Amino acid sequence: AAPPPRGGHTSTLLGAFLYVIGGADREQTYAAKVHRFHVRDLAWEEVEVEGMAPTPRGGHSAVAWGAEGVVVHGGLNIQREKFFSDLWVLHAPSGGGPATWTEPSREGVPPLERNSHAAVLLSEGPLKHSMVVIGGGSPEGLLASIQIADLSRLPETVTWSNAKHPSLSGFTGREMMAAAIMGRQLLVFGGRIDASE
Repeated sequence: AAPPPRGGHTSTLLGAFLYVIGGADREQTYAAKVHRFHVRDLAWEEVEVEGMAPTPRGGHSAVAWGAEGVVVHGGLNIQREKFFSDLWVLHAPSGGGPATWTEPSREGVPPLERNSHAAVLLSEGPLKHSMVVIGGGSPEGLLASIQIADLSRLPETVTWSNAKHPSLSGFTGREMMAAAIMGRQLLVFGGRIDASE
């Protein structure tokens, strides 16, 4: 069956499946179940998931990790008045069987609580196997922060650091933007720079 309507979720392609995680309806009822859409058969199914799962949320980010994993970071649960800084990995075996959630241990600088941010996975260069997390909203307001999560030791450990480069000095705090990798360049487009708008 198709998942219920929602916004603020993520959709991540792993092989022939599009994994839909999180989000909420207009009444801020958050989706706790994981669904996947088989892109060849055009069919939905609810994913059987074992283990402790992250708190339901929306506004988080997700990137594909290899052929069988989705890395989820941050987000917000308005009902609980809680922003998140955690990182979870959904291991979804391509051959079938139940998926499992794991929360890796954290090292390095503490990741910031954030919502409506962007995240991209780097697949080449000196930061290969790192997720770059850009901007977002936080309890303190809009973030100009860019943090890097080294995912090379997943599923056990994630090491966080703050991005430092002279080109970042002009980055304005924002949320709800889009980001993409083009070669060795990070492109950020749009977003809301005034949370009152």
